[in-house]
Amino acid sequence: LARDEGYARGDLAVMYRVNAQSRALEEACLRYGVPYQLVGSLRFYQRQEIKDLTAYLRLIANPDDDVSFARVANVPLRGIGQRTLDDLTRLSRDKGVSMYSAFQEVSQSDGSPDQAVALPSRSTRALTKFLEIVQALASESESLDLVQLIDLVLERSGYKRYVQDEAERGEERWENIQ
Repeated sequence: LARDEGYARGDLAVMYRVNAQSRALEEACLRYGVPYQLVGSLRFYQRQEIKDLTAYLRLIANPDDDVSFARVANVPLRGIGQRTLDDLTRLSRDKGVSMYSAFQEVSQSDGSPDQAVALPSRSTRALTKFLEIVQALASESESLDLVQLIDLVLERSGYKRYVQDEAERGEERWENIQ
């Protein structure tokens, strides 16, 4: 339509007031093959809260997804530090299994000397709680539609409170999730 009026695509701009509105515009451009450039913001699916929520959903669908596991294991903060994740990554590589499987092996071990990495008990407790949340969500996901599952993930993981309590950008991030 713009070309019919004598305008080139580069002559057009769309402005919006709320960053969460970018999703509808981006999806329309992608659907119709319209090249676009987002100025002053991240693309919708590159935003931290969207990546985090997507990682939770991926982990629920596939607990062996190490990238998603590492992304959300300590989001919100659960006492699972980078050192613990590094130890778990090393253990999973040594055993040739996912981080999830490696932790299950560590948590079920009897403390035998062939154990390659011993995780501190505080880390073990935090990881156990995290995996209990993921396992419960995976179990319940079979009887829920996607919107119900997302709502449950946001509540059970503590992510909803984590985003809403953020003073600086909490409201904007929550709007993006919505």
